[in-house]
Amino acid sequence: MATDKKTVLIVDDEQSNIFALSAVLIPRGFTCTAALNGEQCLNILSERTAFDIILMDIMMPFMDGIETIQMIRELPQYKNTKIIVITADDNPALRLRSMAVGANGFLNKPIDVDKLVALF
Repeated sequence: MATDKKTVLIVDDEQSNIFALSAVLIPRGFTCTAALNGEQCLNILSERTAFDIILMDIMMPFMDGIETIQMIRELPQYKNTKIIVITADDNPALRLRSMAVGANGFLNKPIDVDKLVALF
């Protein structure tokens, strides 16, 4: 049923990563929207009332994922939206910092799709 579709915002400066994530999520019934950086992400969020989950890269130009997560958590309509960090950096300190600013999960690239979908 269309109303059961989960909406996903993929925030990543690499279009190939957006394509790859969309390619595995869409066949599983997810609706995907993309942003190439934190500024684009915030613009999209200001125009929509809700996403079910946000997949956030950390290393991006203009505004990194940490700063973007902090700003998202200031938006009342997105205070409880799941934000999953997806990054190639497996530094434990980055994981802790991501969670401290409001991320709900942390996955390393390349993504294990089953682990990702389980976070939904």
